[in-house]
Amino acid sequence: MASEENISVEMEEEFIFPEDGARPTIDPPRDGNYKFMPDDKVWLCPSGTQDREGPYLIEKTENGKYSLCDEDGRTARGGEMFEEKDLILYDYFSQSR
Repeated sequence: MASEENISVEMEEEFIFPEDGARPTIDPPRDGNYKFMPDDKVWLCPSGTQDREGPYLIEKTENGKYSLCDEDGRTARGGEMFEEKDLILYDYFSQSR
């Protein structure tokens, strides 16, 4: 296997805190146009099922998909990558936890 070099690119990022109380963002965005960001808490709802698994945290984003981890940072489901349609944002205000 060929080794990969770690290439670090310095970018100036600015945190943006909207006045309307919406979720803060980073400008410029780091990683494309993803609905979820690392550390977002989500339910996993695999296509074709009504079941919810989790909740999990978004571990990383890659090629339009997401890997998940538990609250201790352990990779979940063997590092399998999931599409946005298989994930639902965790509702912290919901009574059913």
